[in-house]
Amino acid sequence: MLRTSLEGGARITCARGLRDTIGLAWHPETKALWGMDSGADWKGDRVPPEELNRIEENADLRHVRAGALSGTFST
Repeated sequence: MLRTSLEGGARITCARGLRDTIGLAWHPETKALWGMDSGADWKGDRVPPEELNRIEENADLRHVRAGALSGTFST
């Protein structure tokens, strides 16, 4: 994820590791940025299809995995 000014200044990497983000939303009170990534491909129905990430400054989301924060998933 890159950030720049409206005037077209330098591009700054502010988060990395997002995989095919299909939705972004700002929390109305905390102003935290959240994004929904597409899930892993070709791994069957046991893998959750998407992943919800809180995107913070300098976030590296390459190692976030389904179930890491919310327990196990079942089908």
